[in-house]
This record gives sequence, structure tokens and C-alpha cells, in this order.
Amino acid sequence: MKKIIKIISVVMSVVLISGLFGGCGSKEEKTGKVKIIAPDRVLNEVGINAFVKQKQEEFDKLYGDEIEVEHILPVASSDVNDVQNTSAILLGNDAPSFVGVSSTIFMKDLYNMGLVKDITAAVEGNESFNSNLEASIEACKYSDGKIIGYPTNMEIPLLGFYNSALTEAGYDPENFSCETWDEYYEIAKKLTTSAHAGASIYASEFFLWPNNWFLANGAELAVQNSDGTIKLNYTDKKVTDTIEFLRKLYGDGLTNDNIGFTDVDNMFTLLYNKTVSSFTMYPTWISRFIDAGINPNEITLKKFPKGPSGEYKSAMYVASKIFNSSLSDEQLDAAIKYVAFMNSEEYWNDYFKYCSENSISILNIPTVKDVDWWSSLTDFPEQWISVTKEALETATDTSLNSNGYSTYISAVLPGIISSSDTDVAAEMEKAAQTTENEWLNDFNKSVKK
Repeated sequence: MKKIIKIISVVMSVVLISGLFGGCGSKEEKTGKVKIIAPDRVLNEVGINAFVKQKQEEFDKLYGDEIEVEHILPVASSDVNDVQNTSAILLGNDAPSFVGVSSTIFMKDLYNMGLVKDITAAVEGNESFNSNLEASIEACKYSDGKIIGYPTNMEIPLLGFYNSALTEAGYDPENFSCETWDEYYEIAKKLTTSAHAGASIYASEFFLWPNNWFLANGAELAVQNSDGTIKLNYTDKKVTDTIEFLRKLYGDGLTNDNIGFTDVDNMFTLLYNKTVSSFTMYPTWISRFIDAGINPNEITLKKFPKGPSGEYKSAMYVASKIFNSSLSDEQLDAAIKYVAFMNSEEYWNDYFKYCSENSISILNIPTVKDVDWWSSLTDFPEQWISVTKEALETATDTSLNSNGYSTYISAVLPGIISSSDTDVAAEMEKAAQTTENEWLNDFNKSVKK
């Protein structure tokens, strides 16, 4: 395995510390050019930043007569997924033309706040934009069909198994099957020992990634109406069956005792220490595990097994660029050209070649359809690549126009799962009422205004 020189940005931390920004609202000199500000770390020419600078120079040669790009370092943020921080930056002096967000949930929240530009007309006929995966483009649409984000990269959550635990339980890591929940239950039971639990369930999964087990059963916790309002789906049988399955895993002692973990560092400590044998695993977490001394070849990845409904999808989380609503049409066109150039098929093919030649760990999965990034993955086990391709075939982004419902469901799900003496449907009905009374009713009223 090649030594990692620099870790490329993990999609879960895309918002303000990776990707490419542009600017609006800045003082422009009378140059006859449209000016954008791109805090894209070009001032740090180490590792991948040297490649970014090279691409920016190529952009300047093509568009330098019409577009002036001022490169600055990005503004720091204490919480990369904090909508408030991002909104403050979009509203600040010399505000960027566009920012990166790690989830389309945040994109739609910011659009609801009036801070994000509708780019539908600006990307119409744009070859680079239309070369993105259709599912990623759909994820960047608001409920009314308007395109409000430019997809750049994505995450595909999978199910990881430590090979040592599989072998200890009598399984061959290369050939074991895990296609259904019944199969997974039996595997988790055999993987559970005095040293580790067979399955991991933690509170962060319900907030940051609530869809893995639910989508595997064709369930959605909430659905979005055509007018942008949200309808809770908490009591749907596919939802309650999923919770019953997770409750069974927990009740039979096959998962970690504390499913209320919300701190990400605690969660990774749980995984690194192999306190659990199977767990949600993102391919882009590879560098985290390498840094923790865990060889990726020690982990076998599988798609999440299918639930009893027979309706199966896998989750996909799309990172995107969103454009400041205060942009003029000329500024928007210039910013779109910049983002399109830095997300083109040529850009990504050169990117992966550069990373491979310079032994840089590749952690980005692009949304561009025709990029051969698979052959350039220097650290990824071949098995990981094949299962990621499989998961892409059924991948869907189910983010809604607000993450408010997730805040409420994440607060109650661990308690419902860990309690064996309550009725799941009744508890979910109470959770729905609380969410409606304390947040959803007001949200839906504001959307209708």
C-alpha cells in the first residue's frame, strides 16, 4: 500500500474546508471582466493543492479575458455541517459566489432561507452539468423541480465486517452471504462474543445517516409533497418493521450497549477498537482507518441486506456547490463556468491520475458518469470497488427540504429501539405528534407562504 501524503477531503466534512468557492458582493475594479472570489486553498501549494493551482491556471488561459478569479483561503468554520455558519458566510462582506455543502439537506435548508440561487436556466444545456449521474442531479432539485445545486461528489454507505471476526465465527470473508435481514441476524449472533458485539447501532446513524436500514426495506421516515411541505411517515409498516428488526438486534444483545452515541469521535473509537464486528462503513473513510492502523484489506464490505418488504434501495449522499442568491446573472454564469471546469470529466481524470502518481489517498467519488476513477484507487481493495459499483445501481438521495424532522427522530429512536416493553407503532405515533407540534406545522406553514 502506498504511503499517504495528504488526505483528500472526506465528503462528511466538505462544507467549508474542501472544494471550490467563488465570490459575489465584492468590490470590482473596472476591468470589463466578471470577478469571482475562489477560496480554494490555492495559497497552500502542497499535495493536492498544487494540482488545484495547475487547473486554475488552465481555467485562466481559457476564460481569463472574461472572468477574473481572486483566490483566497476559505473561512474557517467550527462545525462543517452547521447551516448557521454557512448562512453567515453567504451573507458576509465579500461573500463567496458559491460554497460547498456535504448534503443536499443543508442545500435545501439554505434555499428555504432565501440564500441559494435557482440555477436551472444557468445550467440548461451545460454539457459538464448534464454529464453527472442522473440521481445526483435529481438530488440537487427542490420539490418544485428547480435545480439549486451543482453535484460534485458523493458518499455510498455500506456495511463493513472485520474479517478477523468473520473468520473467528467460521465464515470465509471472501464467500459469505449476507443478502437478507434473517441472514444478517444469524451472522451478528455468531459474531457476538465477550470481546465484541456483532452489530453496531449508534445515535449518529439516525441523524446523519437515517436511511441505510430503512431504505433496505423500502421505507422512508418522511416524504416530501409537491408543494415543498413534508409529511411524516413514521407509522408506515415498512418503517416500524425496520425499527422492530433493530430492536431485536439490540434486545438479543447483538449490538453495542450504548446506542445513544452522538459524538463522532466516540463512534470511531468504537469502530477502531473493534468493539463491534459489523458497522456502517463509507468507502471514503479509508484514510481514517489507515491512520488508526487498520489495513482496509481487513474489512469486507457488503450492501445493506434486504428487508422483508422486498423494496430495496441503497443510500447516496450528494455533496454539491450552492450559489449565493445575491449573484447577478453575469456573476452566476461566471461561477457556473468555474465550477463546471473544476468538475468536468477531464478534471476528474487528471485528478485521479495525479493522485495515483503522487501516492495521495483518493477519497472522492465523483458524480461525473464517464470518469474511470476505479482503476486509479491505489488504496482501495478490489472487493470494495465491486460492492460500491453494486450499491450505485440502486442508490438514491432521499434528503428533504429540511433536516428538522431528523433532529426529532434522532432524539427518540435510540430510546424506542432499546425499550422492549413499549409498542413501536404507538411510540412512533407519539414521536410524529411531537415533531408536528414542535416543528413541522410551523415549517409547513412557512413553505406555503
